[in-house]
Amino acid sequence: MQRKDWKFEYQGNQLRDAAIKKRDEHITKRDWWIGKKQEVIMQVPKTGITVHDSVAAGYSHTKGAFGPQISIDPALQQDLGECHSKIMSHDQYVREYDGWVQVLTANVTARLPLNHDDYMFFFGDDKHARVDDDE
Repeated sequence: MQRKDWKFEYQGNQLRDAAIKKRDEHITKRDWWIGKKQEVIMQVPKTGITVHDSVAAGYSHTKGAFGPQISIDPALQQDLGECHSKIMSHDQYVREYDGWVQVLTANVTARLPLNHDDYMFFFGDDKHARVDDDE
């Protein structure tokens, strides 16, 4: 079979509409991750920071030698990093699809040949089309 060579024709307005849908889906996902990031940030002052002062500091001549230590919950740090990564990823997709919306809005009557990858970009399920992004 020569499916790698197959081409499928679509009009610019169909591709524009698909790009708008994809852009808006990524806006929704980005905004969801922004909300999650805010939730994590709100947790940090409540549960994510601990201050430990040496037990020996109050009872020995080493008072102050160790000094108090501040630690941040590594799970919250990891969650914050994940949120940031997802926000950046979805924001990149928003910009990419928005660029296609602009181009295709200017070419709504053009008939454009799509290969498999092109089709997946505009119409595919993101869970199958993009292996690097799961939400």
